[in-house]
Amino acid sequence: MRNVIDSIFDPASRFFDSAFVYLHQFAIEKNRPIDLDSFFAPFAMMGSSWVLLIKAVFVSLLAVTGLFVATVIRDLYLQFKSGVKWW
Repeated sequence: MRNVIDSIFDPASRFFDSAFVYLHQFAIEKNRPIDLDSFFAPFAMMGSSWVLLIKAVFVSLLAVTGLFVATVIRDLYLQFKSGVKWW
C-alpha cells in the first residue's frame, strides 16, 4: 500500500525537492543595491522636481500597499479567531 501512495505523490515530491534545490542555489549579491536612477532616467528629461514627485508617488503607493496588506492580515487573523472557539 505504501508503494502505491509513494507512486502517486512521487511526481509532486520530486517537483518540490527540485524547487527547494533551485531556491537554495538562487543568490543576490549583498553589496549591489538597486540603482533607481537608471530606472527613473526617462523622467530625468523633465527635470529634477518631476523625478522627486514620481519617487514620492511610488513611495506613497508602497506605504499604502503595506498598510493595506497589514490590515488584510489583521482581518484574517480576527476572522480566524472568531471562527475557532478558544474557550
